[in-house]
Parts: sequence; structure tokens; C-alpha cells
Amino acid sequence: IATSALLSAIVGLILTVANRPDARSISFWSLGSLALVTSKSIYLLAPIILATSAVAWFISKKLDLLALGDREVRFLGLNPQRMRLTAFFLIAILIATAVSTVGSIAFLALAAPHITRFLIGPRNRSLIIGSALVGAALLLLADTAARTVAPPFELPIGLITSLIGAPVLILLLRRSREVWR
Repeated sequence: IATSALLSAIVGLILTVANRPDARSISFWSLGSLALVTSKSIYLLAPIILATSAVAWFISKKLDLLALGDREVRFLGLNPQRMRLTAFFLIAILIATAVSTVGSIAFLALAAPHITRFLIGPRNRSLIIGSALVGAALLLLADTAARTVAPPFELPIGLITSLIGAPVLILLLRRSREVWR
């Protein structure tokens, strides 16, 4: 994943500085950008985001029980497979909604929950709100960098997050592999 993201970021950088307008728009959507977001798209997608977030909030306490293990969750009268499937579909809907609007912005969805879990702990109810806030802050930082790092060009946000996130992920994977040896 990290190698793919890094190579995609390099290709995206080349496409971004190309003079062809069609190459630039492809680059912006494939690497993610807020430049194409309109108020119309926000109005269309807000109900989907709000509805799926509300369902996630509603089931968050039940999802905390999954940490006990499947057997214990079954003893409590719940179906762990159904809980995971529900969470999977909620996540898929939220990701599809985001990607359809801003393109693929790599590593924010990976980084935000882990940073949030480190800061506030493992409770899913807290993680839902915290991850949204941390993700928004990371997106704001990446967008600011994308707009200011290479004037007069505005780089795609995903280019910035991939160029930073991919090497960090590679280092973390190497470090964790050494720990497990």
C-alpha cells in the first residue's frame, strides 16, 4: 500500500505540473483535492454522511463489546458477525461518499483513528467524534501545505499526504517487523 501510494504521488506530481488541463484534472481527482467541491455536492452528500454517522454513533457502545471476544459477545445475546458487517457497510458508505467528492486522499483515514486512539483511548463513541476532528485537522494542514508548498501550483492534497504518509508507514512497518523477530 505504502509503495503504491508513494509511486502514485510521484506520478501525480508529474501530472500536476504538466501543461495539459485534462492531465491536471485527472491528477487532482485521483490524488484528492478540495478544489472540485461545490456547495451543491455538500448539500447532496451531507444527509448520507449525517445518517451513517448517526447509525455509527448508535451502535458504538455495542462495537466496544467486540473487544471482549466473539464468544463473550454471543453470551450477551449479540451477533458479532452482524455487528462487524454493519460497521463495514457504514465505513464503506462513508468512504464512497468522501471519495466521490474529493477523490482519494491517502493516509488520512488510516492516520486519524490511530492518532485519536492514542490521544483519547479505545472507546468507539469517543473515536467517532475524535477521528472526525483529527481527520479534519489533518485535512486542513494538508490542504494548507498543498496550496503553499509549490507556488504558483496548487498540489493535490493526496499528493502531500502520500509523500509524507507512505515513508512513515514504511518505517513503521519495518520497525514493527524488527520487533516481531
